[in-house]
Amino acid sequence: MNIDELRSIVAEVLDVDPVLLTEEAKFEQITDYDSLMVISLMIALDENGVPINQSDVDLIKTFGDIISFARDKLQDSEG
Repeated sequence: MNIDELRSIVAEVLDVDPVLLTEEAKFEQITDYDSLMVISLMIALDENGVPINQSDVDLIKTFGDIISFARDKLQDSEG
């Protein structure tokens, strides 16, 4: 999965324009970002090969964090 695919998935879940998802974009600044969106994001990432659990979610604050997390998870699954 490349960054554009990841950006598209996250943008769809968060219902935001993908252009707004820079690496520095903080999820807490997104209107209506709540626990339901967190769960939806976890499910969408898992369905696309990036399993995530609650303790991981607590560490993810920006889109850049998701990129790093996804790279780590995808590398672990290939290794």
